[in-house]
Amino acid sequence: MAAPQERRRHPRLQREERAVVHRSRRDDDSPYPLALYGNTLDISASGMQLVMKQALLPGDAVEVVIHVQGHRELFHLSGETRWVAPIPGEKTYRMGVEIIETRSPDYAAWRELFG
Repeated sequence: MAAPQERRRHPRLQREERAVVHRSRRDDDSPYPLALYGNTLDISASGMQLVMKQALLPGDAVEVVIHVQGHRELFHLSGETRWVAPIPGEKTYRMGVEIIETRSPDYAAWRELFG
C-alpha cells in the first residue's frame, strides 16, 4: 500500500519554542481568552503546530509572537487556526496555525529562516 500523499507545502521541523497566540476579538461574549500561551511541536515556513492549555476555533484569526532559540528578536506573525484537537488524557490541545503572508519584516525573516 502506498503512503498517503503529503499535503504540506513546506517541510516541518520538530522544534519546541515558546509562543503567545493572540486571538483577534470576534465579539465581547466569546468564551475564549484573547491571549494563549504554549509551545510549538513543529514549525515550517507556512505554519506551526502548538500545544496549548486552552483551545481556539478553526478559522480564528490570530497573531503569533514566537521566540526562536538562537535568534535575538521575536517574530510577530499573522495566521489562522486551521484545526484544533484535544490531547487524550490531558487538559491540553494541539492546534495547527497557518501563517498568512504579509509585507512585514518578521514574515520575510521567518520565510528566510524556515523556507
